[in-house]
Amino acid sequence: MVDQQIPDGAAALDAAATFLDRFVAWPTPACRDVAVLWATHTHACDMSRTLIWASTPRIAFVSDEPASGKTFAMARTLSLAARPVLCCDPTPAAIIRAISEAHSTVGIDEIDLLLRKGTAKAEVRTVLNAGYERHG
Repeated sequence: MVDQQIPDGAAALDAAATFLDRFVAWPTPACRDVAVLWATHTHACDMSRTLIWASTPRIAFVSDEPASGKTFAMARTLSLAARPVLCCDPTPAAIIRAISEAHSTVGIDEIDLLLRKGTAKAEVRTVLNAGYERHG
């Protein structure tokens, strides 16, 4: 029988927080904690995308200040997520393929442009809105 050591969850969360703190100046420690917990949540799916939870949260990095590090913070947080993929201006088919075939966690840079009403990205909004619940 193989002796499997159970990882210390609190230590893993602390290590993730320390990692993110090396790169990102968070507005508050709570913002960093949310990023760590979000990345951890992405690992709560197995390869068949069976969720432990009934829904999954979205995370957004927002600031009114240009060049404030939103993309950088998102990329560092995404690097802790399960099977991360960072993209910009994706098609609906690309998002669906990344999630259904590769079981990726998709990060979308400049998502505010995609979600803005009146743009030609209604299909992307539909895919993103449908995906927060189990079987979505």
